[in-house]
Amino acid sequence: MLCPALLSGYVTHHPEDCFSFTREQASAFARERARDFNPLHDPDSTRFCVPGDLLFASVCAWDGLSEHMDMRLEGMVDDKALLALSGDRGSRSLTDVRDHRVYAKIENDGASVQDPALVYALVQAAVTFTGQHFFSTLIPRMREYGVMVHPTRPLVVYDRIRLDLDDTQMHTPEIRSAGSDMHIEGRRGTLTLKFEFHEQGRTVGSGYKTMQLRGLRKFDSEAVEVLVNAYRLRQDSCAA
Repeated sequence: MLCPALLSGYVTHHPEDCFSFTREQASAFARERARDFNPLHDPDSTRFCVPGDLLFASVCAWDGLSEHMDMRLEGMVDDKALLALSGDRGSRSLTDVRDHRVYAKIENDGASVQDPALVYALVQAAVTFTGQHFFSTLIPRMREYGVMVHPTRPLVVYDRIRLDLDDTQMHTPEIRSAGSDMHIEGRRGTLTLKFEFHEQGRTVGSGYKTMQLRGLRKFDSEAVEVLVNAYRLRQDSCAA
């Protein structure tokens, strides 16, 4: 493993380079590292799934990063999956070794980033980025398009991350928002969060994340307030 610090305390290791996540590990990563308070990551959720950011961090912990990296998630991972990476560096799959189900495909191109400190900095910035946008982007975008997710059972799933690095020798990259896009089709929507990496006043990379919104309904201010209050309660319980 190239960068074990990315997963310290959040992964269960198994023989043959396999790994899994307990509900408690996945939930702790979502709240402590990604600042993501999506109820799908609560340990007692009936629809529990491992955060996409934790899967992304796992891939990077094993392989490092590439100048161009595109990871697409193909299913919701639960606490029973026993995962391993397969394929060559250019085209990898994250697969459950027991039933051979593919949960993610990763395409890499260009120079590789193997410095553990830089991998840690870039991945930490990227995973924290999602959690910053619940209030600043998701809620305003839903209001703009007149739709909303279910107020007490929101189904919002992150399914893709793309990174394009202009410089693989950076040292202290900072992540900044580069806007967002929303696309609605019936009861489904896609929110794209765009970002840039900056270092010492210059842009050194860019990327985006896409999140799938399911079960959309007509926007209702009172119902959204229920959603917002529940999210704040999760934040407060983590900070306590």
